Order: sequence, then structure tokens, then C-alpha cells
Amino acid sequence: MLQYRIKRAIRLLTPHRRSLFGIKQLRVSFVFALIYLVMTLGALFRAPVLSGAAYAFSGLIEERDIMPMDRRKRKLSGWRRGLEIRSQWRTLLFIVAMVASSAPNELTVSFVIISLAATVTIRIVRSRQLQLDIRRRLTSLGALHAGQERLAEAQSVARRRDLAELPLQIAIGVVALTLSLPTASGLTSSVAIALAVIAIAAVIAYIGWLILRIRRVRPALLSGQHDSEVLGEFLAYDPEVVCYFNGHSGSMYAVNVWLRTFEAASKRVALVFRHRDVRSIGTDQLPGIVVTQDALCEKLVAPSTRIALYPTNGTLNIHMQRDPRLSHVFIGHGDSDKAGSASPATRSYDRIWVSGAAGRERYQSAGLDIPDDRFDVVGRPPLSPIIRAAEDAQLVPVDDERPYEQLLQALAEADVEGAPPFSILYAPTWEGYFDKSDYSSVATIAVPLIESLLEEHPGVRIIYKPHPMGGRRLDAVRTASATIRIMLDEDEDAFHPNTRFHSAISLYQWFDHADLLITDISSVLSDFMMWDRPYVVTNPRQLPIGNLHRKFPTTKAAYVIDGVDPRVDALLIDNALEHDPLAGRRRDARERYLGNPDRDPLEMFNEQLDTLWAQQGSHPVDDETLILMGLKEAEPPRNEAPESEDDIGSDGDSDQKLVTEDA
Repeated sequence: MLQYRIKRAIRLLTPHRRSLFGIKQLRVSFVFALIYLVMTLGALFRAPVLSGAAYAFSGLIEERDIMPMDRRKRKLSGWRRGLEIRSQWRTLLFIVAMVASSAPNELTVSFVIISLAATVTIRIVRSRQLQLDIRRRLTSLGALHAGQERLAEAQSVARRRDLAELPLQIAIGVVALTLSLPTASGLTSSVAIALAVIAIAAVIAYIGWLILRIRRVRPALLSGQHDSEVLGEFLAYDPEVVCYFNGHSGSMYAVNVWLRTFEAASKRVALVFRHRDVRSIGTDQLPGIVVTQDALCEKLVAPSTRIALYPTNGTLNIHMQRDPRLSHVFIGHGDSDKAGSASPATRSYDRIWVSGAAGRERYQSAGLDIPDDRFDVVGRPPLSPIIRAAEDAQLVPVDDERPYEQLLQALAEADVEGAPPFSILYAPTWEGYFDKSDYSSVATIAVPLIESLLEEHPGVRIIYKPHPMGGRRLDAVRTASATIRIMLDEDEDAFHPNTRFHSAISLYQWFDHADLLITDISSVLSDFMMWDRPYVVTNPRQLPIGNLHRKFPTTKAAYVIDGVDPRVDALLIDNALEHDPLAGRRRDARERYLGNPDRDPLEMFNEQLDTLWAQQGSHPVDDETLILMGLKEAEPPRNEAPESEDDIGSDGDSDQKLVTEDA
């Protein structure tokens, strides 16, 4: 264990393309503590050279962006010590050092004051632009695929506002240092003055460009013209079904798993996202929209829209669920024994679609009073392509041949001297938002288990597929995950495919190359039942086997390891590979968790979709929707004002409101 940590520490100090002076990733807290300390000492001892050097160096660090967006950086922002606050504190310390020093002349002080005034002006102007960008409450999903211009605009406004100040900050430090040196020559001072003039002129030009840009986009944004255009494009598709997703980019896997099903659905499906930072959308065939304002959700219902599908629970779902014109269906994003698969929040939906009988029983076991007639068994539609291609040697059809061909080539090159070794896929879940929902084995069992497998079974191929959200909450998970990668990279006895280099390969395609799966309590376990290969489930809390089976029924057909003795766990895995005594029990569990094996789940899904769509019936459409769709012409605005207050009458307010709504 120690040797891997030493190797990891050495790697952090090796040169990197995003490094600064050979240091790959500077520790945020230590760096800024040192900068503040140096600038404070410069102010106390009246040493503007010391403070100026630290001031310029801090701007260089911020501009190079070499600090990772890790938990420490998020913690700094949580303590209200984000980039903007840090910049203000450094500027204040620098001013104190300059004023307290007897070295600066009038020219130096004037330059510092003008530069700092320009910095404040940039903040004011950029804040106004940020307000205008926020008014872009609707973004077309097509725009995200077409270079992601609008998404990038919304994501990077705050960062670009601050980055605009960083070169100026560096110039302030360098020029002020030069001018404050008592031994500065006339030539040096002239060069410094020239640099100061250039820096200030560039800042003034940048501010002017921002103002022109704001004046150009302000009328369209304030009038809602941008939102109307995007909403009109979405409604023109007239979707029959919408998939409503309230998660951030880190949880995009929850909707990506359904995209192939939506593309093959019997009804027109469109996507609705609630956060600007969505990315890695695995389709360019489905239209969609990004909605950031709650009230706009009710405007997304086109004449044919009758069903809303929800792959996750969340507080933002209520903004769509309140619309009575739709049937609201919870479809989830996987079948598992996790607490989230039987959440009390699910009671708020009109229908609940589950994979098999076990999905319905989970809610009963959880004590949730949900009538049986609100459940529908639809199988596991995302596995439909695998079922249709089950007679082929390759179970998973490949959409994009290039990444998969690269993986096959890498495997062939590694196995050129002999037959492929046994392959073990380790696909753990993440640590959840709370300790109670932490089913992950990465921080507890994984490292000693992988180390034991490498020692006891040299030549066995291990594929490590971490969860996309892994390490978001716990440092221990992130550290253990990095250690596992180093262990596999350093192993000379076998080739272990690195999922970072083959990120385009789906989980199901990794399943194709696994003789055995090691996973946690998650939907990965249920999906792997389709392959009819042995799987191992971790028991990081070391529950008694009887309690484990009662609490998590999917483990009854699995081999269980608890990490007490990694060598024993390795022997159990070896027994599963060679003898597989649980094969019969595993086949019985497949129907219970994945539905009728004789039916294509896509057909079951479409049948339920068609039936529910017909039952929901049509709904009235307001004039505003028809106008946005181009099916009706907008009435000209009524600009005639009454001649006097007496002409308005007692119901003048209601009449005026009616005119506004019609317009």
C-alpha cells in the first residue's frame, strides 16, 4: 500500500502540460495561505516588492488554472473564499503594502489607483452581462450539440469575468514593483510606464467591447425574444412524450441509459433539462430544451404532449408534476436494492414503471402505501438491443465503431502471445449523498482486494470502471480510486484496460469482456444478470449473510465478499470462475428482476406508452402555444390609451390584464 502512495506522490510532482514550474497540481489551501502570509508580511514590514511579487504570482496561478476543481476548492468557495473574494483580499493587502511604504512615488500610486478603478469597472460591467445571460432561461438542446455556444456562455460568465482581471492584476504587480524600486533607472521607469499605459488602454478597450455587446443583446433578451424563439422550436416538434431530468451534469448517466429506448419509442420523445451545465448528452436524434425558470415548465406542453417520464426523483420535478394535462410516470434509471429504488417521493407520480415483480415488492417491503394498479411491469428496455442480438457472439451492438475497434486492437496487442486471460470487471457504485445511502466498496474493500488479486492471480485481467459520481463527497473514495489506477497501471503481468482512455465504451460493452463482475448494491448487478455470468457483490458493512439477503434480495444469487480477509475473498472469486455453483439460482433471479425473458422489453415499454397516451386524452391548447408553433398569427398590440381615467371604468384593470394575456 505504501509503495503505491509513494508513486502517486511522485507523479503529482512530475511535469505536466497544465503544470507550473513542474508542479502538476498545487494544493489550493496551502498555496493561498502562503500567498496571504507573504503579502501580510510585506504590508507589516513595508516591503512592496515582497507583496507585489506575491500579488503577481497569485494572478499567474489563477490564470493558468492549474488548481484542480477538487473538494478543497469547493470548500474554499463554500467558506465565501472563492476567486472573487480571494482577489479582493490580495488587492487590499497589496494597497496596504504600497501605502505603508515610503518608496512609491506619485506616478506609482496613480497607476495603482487607476488600475484598481479599472478592475472595479470590469466587475460592474461583467455583472451586468451576467444578469443578461441569466435571462437566457431557455436553451435549445441543438445549440448544445452545435458547439455548445450558449451553454459555454452560461457556464463561463463568472470565470471569464474574473480571468479578465488577472492579466491586469499581474501588470499592476509588475509595473508597481518596477516603479517603486529606489534603484530603478530612467529606462526601466520608461518601460514600466509604457507597460502601464498599454495595460490600461487594453482594459479600457475591453470594457468598451463589453458595453457594445451588452447594448447589442440587451433588447432581445429583455423582450424575451430569445426565449420565444427557442420555445417555438421545441413546440414545433410537437412531442408526444417528454423526459424530464432535474439532475446536473455529473448524473447524466441516469438519462443517457434511456436514450436508445427513447429513440426507438413508438411516440415522439423530447428531452427537458433543468440545469445549464448538462453535457455528454448521448444523442443527436432527440430534440430537447434546457429550462432554468420554474414557471416556464408549464409552457413546454404542446398539443400532442400527454406523458412526462422521470428517470430520477428531485425537488424540481414538482414544477412539471403540477401540470394536470400530463400523465406523470416514474421510470427510474436502474433496478437495484438501493433505498432510492423505493423512495417515498415516488408516491407523487401517476404511474410507476418497474422492470419486474421485484421492483413492485420493494415498495411493499418499504411500507409505502401505493396501490398495485399504479405499477406497470415493462422489463428493462435499455437492455433490449442486447436481447435482440443475443444469438451473436458479440452481445452489444456498437453505435460508433471507432472507440470499440481501438479497444479490441489494444486487447489483441496485449494477448498476441496467448489466449486472453480471465477478465474481472470491477464496477462499484458511488458513496451517495448521505452515509445511510453509501453502498460503495471503493474506500474500504477495493484496494486490498485488488492487491490480493494481483498477487494471488497474476495474469488475471482487471477492468476498473468507477462510477461517474465516485469521489464527489468523500476524499477517501477519490484517494482509493487513484490508488487502484496506479496499481493496475504498474502491473507488469497483465494488461488492464484503462476506462479513462476508452471512455466512449459503454458499461454494457465492458460487460461483454467480463468473465466475472465485482460490484456493489446497484443496478449494475441487475443488468449483468442478462449475461448469465457469475457476479460478486461486496458487503462493506459486513452484515450477516442472512440480514444481507433479506435487506438486499439481489445478493441471493451472488457471491459475497466482505473484505475481512482479502485472500479468502480472492479464493471465493476463483471458485466462482471455475465452478460457479450459483448458476441455477442466478437464472431464476433474472426473470424476477428483469421481467419476462420471452418478451422484448422495448415492445412492453411501447405498449404501455401507447396505452397510457390514449387514456390521457387530448387537452386544450392556448393561443400563445399556437402562436409560438406558427399555427396562429399574433394579434397586433393594442396601443390605444383611454382619453381619461373616467373612460376606463370599474373593470379597466381586468380588461387590461386580458389584453396582456392575449398578446
